Amino acid sequence: MAPKIVNKREKREKIIHCAVDLFAEKGFADTTVKEIADAAHIGKGTIYEYFDSKEEILMSAFRYYVSRGVKTISAELRDATEPEEIITAFLRGMAKHFHSVSQQAAISLFVFQVESILSRSKIFEKYGDEILKIKSNLGAKFIKELSNAIVCAQKDGKFKKIDHNTIAMIIYSYISGISLFAIFDKSIDIQETNNVFMDIFFNGITTF
Repeated sequence: MAPKIVNKREKREKIIHCAVDLFAEKGFADTTVKEIADAAHIGKGTIYEYFDSKEEILMSAFRYYVSRGVKTISAELRDATEPEEIITAFLRGMAKHFHSVSQQAAISLFVFQVESILSRSKIFEKYGDEILKIKSNLGAKFIKELSNAIVCAQKDGKFKKIDHNTIAMIIYSYISGISLFAIFDKSIDIQETNNVFMDIFFNGITTF
């Protein structure tokens, strides 16, 4: 019988998914590597074939979900050409990415970022600079794309002559904020909230 071919990428992702669910349920400190292995239906030793430590599993999860989010948003932006389309596509991509991530994973990664950045923990000492760099680069990337779209709209006379970087940061801050609220409140529909935001953004909130 031929040996079973192991898809290392799939197994690595399975470990990540199981780990973040446990981190969200029990907390990072109270979750053991053995529990992660049991949840993934593999031996404890197999975990160490993919990750050096529990901290690396969590950091790898952070990288994984950020990368997935960038791909989802970039796919939405690919065919958008008009400024309004680009802004709408960005918000739609963020909503799609959020809906594709389990609430457990979202909570776990949010807590991870807060604990890592605000406390001088073992995780922060090893990964703090990388976490801040990833978040900074991610924000800069999408703020630049939004800003460029706003500049084009201003040149065409579609948008008011307001500082384009400020507008871009407001849009980016909105979606970051609503995503945070939605992590802890399942009743929030991000896509519906986006529709309201876009209506206010393009048409204003006043009736006169």
